[in-house]
Amino acid sequence: MNTNAALQTQGQTATTFASSLSAKLVDAIRTNARVLRYLASSLSSTALDYTMLLILNATIGGVFLPVALARVSSCSLNFALNRKVFNARGGIVATAIRYAIMAASVMTMSYLMIQALVSAGMALWMASLTANTSLFIVNYLAQSRLVYRAPAQQPVPAPALATAA
Repeated sequence: MNTNAALQTQGQTATTFASSLSAKLVDAIRTNARVLRYLASSLSSTALDYTMLLILNATIGGVFLPVALARVSSCSLNFALNRKVFNARGGIVATAIRYAIMAASVMTMSYLMIQALVSAGMALWMASLTANTSLFIVNYLAQSRLVYRAPAQQPVPAPALATAA
């Protein structure tokens, strides 16, 4: 095999490898696009939640009121963003009610975890990050399966069979 043919074969192999790799990367991104969009919306909401929590704690003190007010604000942003992430179909009111129930449950879990960690001596900022990070998967599953689920398909009745009389 001459040198030119060997280089050409190596070039084709490298091109095939790069093409295969980029195709796999594109497939992985498509497959995980919803999770990546959810991650981006969650990080945006978390930034708002965390910033408001620290500001409110510094100005009014305590844990409950700052956690509750920060969570209401970040949940409002998160609801608006995740309607697009999960391609929400159906009525906004029904979806908002399901989201509010889920958010109240998660806020309660978050508050209890933060309060326990702060009572154990952890700094508020670290307790908040720890509690909310641990609830990430719970949030994703609740939103994808309960809040933004596709409406149940109504069964289509089978056509009546014509009978000869």
